[in-house]
Amino acid sequence: MPGDAYRVHRLGGAGVRAHGVWTAPGSRPDVLALRALSGLYGAVTAARRSAYRTGLLPQTRVGAPVISIGNLAVGGSGKTPFSSWLVSELRTRGQTPALLHGGYASDEPALHRQWTPDIAVFAAKDRVTSARSAIAGGATIIVLDDGLQHSRLYRDLDLVLISADTWDQPRRLLPAGT
Repeated sequence: MPGDAYRVHRLGGAGVRAHGVWTAPGSRPDVLALRALSGLYGAVTAARRSAYRTGLLPQTRVGAPVISIGNLAVGGSGKTPFSSWLVSELRTRGQTPALLHGGYASDEPALHRQWTPDIAVFAAKDRVTSARSAIAGGATIIVLDDGLQHSRLYRDLDLVLISADTWDQPRRLLPAGT
């Protein structure tokens, strides 16, 4: 299923309702109510990002380059297929990549193992520990699938994907938008 249809399908019943709110005009009462919470969410995430940038919260370097693949919206933007393509490209260029996933969904790590069986795939919430294990196993470069929000592990490069299907949708922070 392409684009929004795939995202909505994966979200389930409650997700379908949330998606309806996320894509609704900003003047709807339910959207207006959620916008207040979005301000709080935005303040908390900005403070967290700032804490990592300024060193108040430490980032851990693991001794190999780390590339994060992420997006700015809830749902799919092609992160998993792009991550798979990237590790394959890195392999053809002489690197020994490892792919790290947050472990909160089982289908993405399983897909990576199916698509690229010669690439080590780690699925765990602690990406620092996973990265260290990957390097101990011979990885020369780390790719994080859906890793943009995981700031504890220092990243050398963030690649942000944006779905063309959602390009013209309202831009609102959670919980009022995606």
